[in-house]
Amino acid sequence: MDKAKYRELLQDLHSELADDDIKCLKFLAQPLIKKRQYEGIKDGLGFFEALEKCGMLSANNTMFLCQLLETMRRRDLISKITGEDVSWDAVGGDLELVCPFRKMLFDLSLEIPDENLVQMHYLCGNVPKRTPIKDPLDLFMFMIRERCLAPDKLGFLKKVFIDVSRKDLYEKVEAFEGDVHPNECDYRNVLIQTAGPVYQEAPFQSSFTSSHTRGQQLENLKEDPMSHQESGFSMQERMYDIPYQTASIESNPNSSRQPLPDHNMEDSDFQIPDLNSSESSSSSYIPFTADISVGEAAARITAEETGAIRYPVHQLDKSECYKMDAEPRGLCLIIDNQTFMPDHMAECHARNLAYRGGSEVDRDNLRVTFQHLKFRVEEVINATDQKIRDTLMAYAAHDHGAFDCFVLCILSHGVSNAFYGSNGGKVMEHELFDMFSAFNCPTLSTKPKLFFFAYCRGQLHRPDNLRTTFQHLKFRVEELIDVTDRKIRDTLTAYAARDHGAFDCFVLCILSHGVSNAFYGSNGGKVMEQELFDMFSAFNCPTLSTKPKLFFFAYCRGQLHRP
Repeated sequence: MDKAKYRELLQDLHSELADDDIKCLKFLAQPLIKKRQYEGIKDGLGFFEALEKCGMLSANNTMFLCQLLETMRRRDLISKITGEDVSWDAVGGDLELVCPFRKMLFDLSLEIPDENLVQMHYLCGNVPKRTPIKDPLDLFMFMIRERCLAPDKLGFLKKVFIDVSRKDLYEKVEAFEGDVHPNECDYRNVLIQTAGPVYQEAPFQSSFTSSHTRGQQLENLKEDPMSHQESGFSMQERMYDIPYQTASIESNPNSSRQPLPDHNMEDSDFQIPDLNSSESSSSSYIPFTADISVGEAAARITAEETGAIRYPVHQLDKSECYKMDAEPRGLCLIIDNQTFMPDHMAECHARNLAYRGGSEVDRDNLRVTFQHLKFRVEEVINATDQKIRDTLMAYAAHDHGAFDCFVLCILSHGVSNAFYGSNGGKVMEHELFDMFSAFNCPTLSTKPKLFFFAYCRGQLHRPDNLRTTFQHLKFRVEELIDVTDRKIRDTLTAYAARDHGAFDCFVLCILSHGVSNAFYGSNGGKVMEQELFDMFSAFNCPTLSTKPKLFFFAYCRGQLHRP
């Protein structure tokens, strides 16, 4: 096919591909496409360009594209490429190029309705806000990144299918395990054409199931020699992504591409990328070898070494944030119990609940605040425990599709993990959380739900300052008094470089003067809040990755309006 007709063909295919088609194509071909390029693919032309760059598409080689379209049941587009209606044998036969693992997941996705998707989403636990789950492919991608789904790790997926009563899908996964060896889902043996002079030419070889012998493959394709280029993604289904692609990797000369031993990597198929090319060697890097874990290597970096990769200012990516532009933003429900008249069913210590004078001031402030934030505010005053449950169940059943958020404020008397209705009846906090789970309130799934509880917690000790508060919560507390902006940065850099592997959390409290998004050192130098967040990102402080990092800022914010 000449280049002019080839370009016309790609333009024609591009016009026939909807957004859902592009998403499916990207899912099937993902491990062969460099990560940054993958994230920028928005249409058919972008996808074709990515395939061309990894050597899987050219004017004389449309086999891989045809097999992708066959997997998607788009034979109408295959006929545009070949000029006639064709069978599967004509678009590849036994030379299978599409990863069987990805094909299996794609076929499963076609049989998962929305009802099962909501249940599976719930069973997968908390999904980060930057990972919206709109269809089964999104959920599978999340499971792959979370290292609970891979060609040799299908146990969790099978358990999910059993839990949602989909034995038919469970049996399909079982059949896949019996028919396909995990090594057949490895892209590392796929030798693909590239124009770069730094790669050694080699003939094409498929790593997937094939009745062809290696000699037959070489004979069939000897006129089209291809060379091997490893993608920015791991050649095999990778278990997790190393954030920020600014660091290259210094391989251990005594270790030939061995898996990292950390995080149960003996069961994983993640391999250390070979980035010892002229392009990557010039970039800043974090040195580590193949015989230590990522966390261990990062913990060895001193403050001086981290200076070589000085914290880049992270540009806010809208895809990493909750959508928050609906008007109104969402519903805000305020439940305020001031007067208590316990009935005969109330517990003994709930029969003397005092009047909560002044609570109306808190309620008014909450109303003004959330109205200022463009929420629709509704209030319930002096409600019994049963009325509270009925009200919240009605809110959970409400269609929140037009909203981006939900807020609940409870002002009452309470004890540990519960609060009282006006009749002295107790409502447990976990009841509220269950009512607004993704399963019980699907229209708020993947959206933020904020719960504010303003009531005492029984006899729980309440220390009156930060030091004793966090010591009581079993934190190791350290203090710095009257420090300059330079010393603040140096101190926090050192804290970020520490090994926090033995800890579950990190807390930073700043008490100073400030302005919007910044505070002052004792010398008047300004420190931006974003600098702190970048210092403790997963990249710069990997031993705190996936752990909560709490920042408390006690300073004025300039002229910011405060209702």
